[in-house]
Amino acid sequence: MTIPAPDRTPLRVLLIEDAPPDAALARHALRSDRFAVAWHRSLAESVPALVARAADVVLLDLDLVDTQGLVTLDAVRELTDLPVVVLSGRDDEVLALRAVQAGAQDYLVKGSSVAAVLPRALRYAVERKRARDEIEQLNADLEGRVQARTTELARANRELEALFHSITHDLRGPLRSIHGFAELLHEEYGDQLDAGGRDYLHHLQSASRRLEARFDGLMMLDAVGRAALHRVPIDLTALVHEVAQTLPGGEAIHVEPGLAADADPALLRLALEQLLSNALAFAAPVAAPRVEVDVDPGQPAVYRVHDNGVGFEPAYAGQVFEPFRRLHVGEGLSGAGVGLAVAARVVQRHGGHVWAESRPGHGSTFSFTLRA
Repeated sequence: MTIPAPDRTPLRVLLIEDAPPDAALARHALRSDRFAVAWHRSLAESVPALVARAADVVLLDLDLVDTQGLVTLDAVRELTDLPVVVLSGRDDEVLALRAVQAGAQDYLVKGSSVAAVLPRALRYAVERKRARDEIEQLNADLEGRVQARTTELARANRELEALFHSITHDLRGPLRSIHGFAELLHEEYGDQLDAGGRDYLHHLQSASRRLEARFDGLMMLDAVGRAALHRVPIDLTALVHEVAQTLPGGEAIHVEPGLAADADPALLRLALEQLLSNALAFAAPVAAPRVEVDVDPGQPAVYRVHDNGVGFEPAYAGQVFEPFRRLHVGEGLSGAGVGLAVAARVVQRHGGHVWAESRPGHGSTFSFTLRA
């Protein structure tokens, strides 16, 4: 393998110094063929070279004939993005710190000892500036790629949402026809079918009803995702009472007085309908079903729906909010498999989180927040 020869191109140094003796010392320290020094006696004289970036690094005295102190550094930084090393006659740690904070790569104090460190300081300044520029370019490239990827993903999500919306609406019509004609076949010709034919028709009707329920659930999920969200203060206790009155067995629902929330009323009502219906279904098999709605005493922003029903294995807690994920823990509890997914989607739309805790025979608790 051939090792590339080191780059021997001289480092171009723009020396801005109004004192000839100090300029001579600096030029002497940089007398090797690895440096090419251009000397300017004032800031005004150096402006064309700074603007043209006619150097690799600037060696700057802060106190010039036409400008003084950090104002000098600020002026140079406005004219160019070249790395700057300050070579000052002031041995002032505070000034040195402020100079570095203002953008200088290094701060050196004039004197006989500076000759030993000056060449290295200039090379390091150039390397640091080059490394920083590369990092900034990489960050800019990465940011551009992330933005492009985000735009692409957003477009893909919009296309998927449009396809989802189209499928749920376009296929629901034919499904209703299948279900409707099956009902007509049963009503008008059922007595002409033998036992096997009626059994087939029964399975057809059951399957079409299940599929229609699934499409209804998908449309509900789609509607939740598309609905505009308008937060307002809500009397959550009153809202739970209203929802309970619309549900079979709603008299088993008990809610803590004085509950309040900041949420979209229509979406929150929909989430409560799903959570309370689920709780009533799981509590129905027990002798005295009871559903309680309250907040966590230790975390008032956490709302809870607890039932004393049959419960389920804790291992399923992370799956219950997935669409069509049904827990077959008892007769009549299979459902359409979308209600909890709808509730989770509502909570997510509010920037919140929802989770479940349960054990077989010890009921279930569904908790949610409405903000991150």
